[in-house]
Formats: sequence, structure tokens, C-alpha cells
Amino acid sequence: MEKIKLQKNTLPCVIAIIITVGIQAFEKIIEIATDPGQATGLICAMFYTLCVAVVYYLITKGTSSFMGILAALLALKMMPPKMNYLTSVTPDGSMLYFIVSKVAVVLFAVLVYRFYREQEQPRAIKPLPILIIIVAVPFFNEISAFANNYLLYKTGSMVMPYLAQYACYAAAVLVTLAVAYASGKESMRFAAYFEFCALGINTVRQIGKIAYYGASGQHISKSYFLWIVVLVALAVIAFVMLKRSEKAKPAEEPVAEAE
Repeated sequence: MEKIKLQKNTLPCVIAIIITVGIQAFEKIIEIATDPGQATGLICAMFYTLCVAVVYYLITKGTSSFMGILAALLALKMMPPKMNYLTSVTPDGSMLYFIVSKVAVVLFAVLVYRFYREQEQPRAIKPLPILIIIVAVPFFNEISAFANNYLLYKTGSMVMPYLAQYACYAAAVLVTLAVAYASGKESMRFAAYFEFCALGINTVRQIGKIAYYGASGQHISKSYFLWIVVLVALAVIAFVMLKRSEKAKPAEEPVAEAE
């Protein structure tokens, strides 16, 4: 499979990824630094809806299977960004935004499938790592939510719930990387790049919270610093596994997959 280069067949998807990552950061700034009202919520919702259309258009213009799957999967997981405050400021707008988010899931899922099918035979990026990326975080988030409530009830302290959050998030990433590593070099490379993007976004979120609360003189929770340690450690693990997969001896060529 082709290496990622900034050229005509990858540039649209690279721009789509930059927009996806940038919109996530922008929305977090809005949530942390302002008290969004109805006007702000509606403007942001319309802007994000437009960004969904732009990202979709850009991805359809790409011809690199690797970058197409990566950009579409990132968009599937992250576009449009969640607006937790929208229901409280404009219920009607929240309903329309909910519809947009579900339509976006279908559109980007179709693109993931399209680029997966367009890979040369035998397909280098296997379907199982893609599936794990889609389901791992929601699966472990559900476990984390239950564990948080239970541990808070049992201990009356936030220490154990925080540890459960770190453990569940780390488990989601490590399971994804393990499955990708077992699926071959290109699947590992794909999963590693996806995790680098996701871990980078989450690291920037935590740094943003620290910077904002510090600048405004508010209390800074130590959990933000611990999150950064966890995220950086996971990025290092992903990098090490990627390098190990690249040095591994190539396996015998698999039989082409049936259509």
C-alpha cells in the first residue's frame, strides 16, 4: 500500500482530517471558555453541519484507500462534534442536530466501506481492526460509566472512578492496537495513525482545560495531568508497536479475499 504523501490523491483527505481535528478543538474551546446561549448554539450547530458536508465532499475526492478509510473513520467517530449544552439552550435545534449526526454516521460509514472495497487485492487493511476502532471506545465507555457510579457509591471518593476511567480508555486503545498488530503491518499502521490523531486531540483537550482554568484562577484538577500522562504513554506504546510491526518479517501473501 502507498505511503502517505501530500499529493493529489491524499491531499483532500488530509484536509478533511485537519478540519475534523480542528472542529473538535474549536468546540471544546466554546464549551470551556464561554457560556453558550441559544444564538451561539444555533450558529455553531449550523457551522458544524456545513463542516460535515465539506469533510464528506473532500473525502469523496480522495483516491488513496489508506487515507480515505482513515479520514472517513475519523469523521465517523468525531463529526459533527457533540454539543452537550444544545438541548438546554434550543431543544428544536438539538433535534435537528441529532438528525444531522445520525445522517453523518451513515454517510461516513458508506465511505469507509467504499474505500475498504477499493483496496487492491489482497486487502492490506483488514476489516476486524476497523470494526474494533468503531466499537471499542463505546464498549469500554459503557463499562467506565457503570464502574464510576459503583465505585463512587462504594468508596465515596473520586480516586477509584478516575482510575476506572483511565483503565477503560487504555483498554480500548490497547485492544485496538493488539488486534491491528495481529492483522498485519498495514492494519497496524492504519490503527496507529488513527490513535495518534485521537490521542492528540484528547491531549490538546486536557492541556486546554489546564490553560483555561489556570488563566482564570480556578482550581486545576490533578486528573487533567494524569490524563496527559496516560495519553502520552498510550501514544508511545502505539509508536513502539508500529515500529515493531514494520521490522517484522513479511508473512506469506494471503489468499485474495472473496468479493
